[in-house]
Amino acid sequence: MTEKKDKYPSTFTIDNFSSTATLANNDQIKVPIENGNIQKMDHKVYNPYEHRTMEHANSFSGALTHLLKSSLGTGILAIPRAFRNAGLLVGLFGTLLIGFLCTHTIHILVKASHKVCTRGKIPSLGFADTAEEAFKQGPKPLRPWARFANCRQIRKLIMAEEKNGSTASISYFSSTTTLVHDDHKVISAKISELRIEEVYDPYQNRDLQHPNGFLGAFMHIVKTSLGTGILAIPRAFKNAGLLVGLFGTLLVGIICTHAIHILVKASQKVCSKTKTPSLGFADTAEGVFKLGPPALHKWSRFAKYFVEGGLFCIHYLADAVYLVIISVSLTKFFKVYYPSTETWDEYIFKLILFVPLLICGQVRQLKHLVPFSLIANLMLIVTFGITAYYMFSGISEINIKDRSLAAGISGIPSFFSTVLFSMEGIGTIMPVENSMVKPKFLGCHGVLNSAMMVIISLYASIGFFGYYKFGEGTEANHKKFT
Repeated sequence: MTEKKDKYPSTFTIDNFSSTATLANNDQIKVPIENGNIQKMDHKVYNPYEHRTMEHANSFSGALTHLLKSSLGTGILAIPRAFRNAGLLVGLFGTLLIGFLCTHTIHILVKASHKVCTRGKIPSLGFADTAEEAFKQGPKPLRPWARFANCRQIRKLIMAEEKNGSTASISYFSSTTTLVHDDHKVISAKISELRIEEVYDPYQNRDLQHPNGFLGAFMHIVKTSLGTGILAIPRAFKNAGLLVGLFGTLLVGIICTHAIHILVKASQKVCSKTKTPSLGFADTAEGVFKLGPPALHKWSRFAKYFVEGGLFCIHYLADAVYLVIISVSLTKFFKVYYPSTETWDEYIFKLILFVPLLICGQVRQLKHLVPFSLIANLMLIVTFGITAYYMFSGISEINIKDRSLAAGISGIPSFFSTVLFSMEGIGTIMPVENSMVKPKFLGCHGVLNSAMMVIISLYASIGFFGYYKFGEGTEANHKKFT
């Protein structure tokens, strides 16, 4: 039987195909066919677990026991000495941080092995074979290094995004024709309708007049997280201590970045399943509840309103705080250089600021707000430069013994709340991601990771050196008018 290979990889079976005719001019071949229908056998994604044939397979308890034994050895007896070198708080948070990083890297390794097994239709792969196959299936410049990766057991895998295939389906099949040639023992068929279903890609279906690029999205994310709150970070370090503050800032930054990754990935999955180009924060929460377990479906509307209420409180209260900070700063500034304004009330400055802020608030396209974010980031750089000048002036004369490396437990809640308030900008993540038409937001070198690296570095630097310079005299904000 001659068959033309279809462009789209699907498998069809003909079961009891009926026709009102038989093959003509061929006495040896008769084709009585009854009750015909066509069934489409969809390609099932290769599952490595279903193809593993092992005589003595491991169970949950067995695998758990092996993992615990591999990590719990005599080295655990040396951990108290490690705590002695670091201190109680630093040792505690450092152990949690290392455990989190180890778990995350193991997740990456196992997921990479699963993807390689699925694409190569291999039941299982070891560490070295996973590295080799990852290089083979990755970018072309890395493929010659596949054998080297196997030998060296490279632990950092570079994976290429798997391209989802297309699924072809026939919704109607009809034939009343027969073959009249002896040398063609094939039934002719007529396909009256052919439907091609592809995996929905939200980025390809976004019709934006002013889409954001990498630089624009990067500027927005940086501006969102870098506000006046960064000037309060030295005070947070004072409450926690130098080392606890440094590692605590890194920990909060990692948690915030990880939470944003979860949010964006969840939004993209909901968009793919519901065939929606983009979803906001609240709509994503509603969609997750609708597509989740049946018991949560009835709470989808509540989840949406709850998120919207939380975002409203965050934006309203944060903007109110920033307006107060700006008005107080301008009041002190003008009183020094323009004594006639000393009798002015702070509310006058608030009303003056209301006009430009109201105008900026009318701009709905994030693309048009890129210049404002650029100007704001430049002003922040100038502010950091001035602050750094005062921080590093005479810093060599300070003895680190005069600074607390790990403060008491009572200051930890204040530290985390200050850092989290200053760093977090979750409300603008989804609008920025939805304004992009190219999938450059996530990924190792994506917008989010690049922006958060800059943000975390600045927060850690300002907080560390600010408290190191001013010590117990560190105030909530580094503002001084003489």
